[in-house]
Amino acid sequence: NGRRRRRILNPLDFCIWGTLESVVNAKPHRSIESLKRKLIQEWDRLDMDSVRAAIDSWRRRLALVVKHKGGRFE
Repeated sequence: NGRRRRRILNPLDFCIWGTLESVVNAKPHRSIESLKRKLIQEWDRLDMDSVRAAIDSWRRRLALVVKHKGGRFE
């Protein structure tokens, strides 16, 4: 599935959003504005070493996709 492959390659999807989602959704929000504020607050708190690690992992994943000509790999 092409959409799944794109998600696997996107550092935001395979790393960052999962982290943000767990923190942001720890408590329910009463409004969209509350959710937006919390997302921005937590985005600003992201550990840059984690972001760099996600980017480095992305490079490795991209190389695997090229090596396997877009096919499946683990």
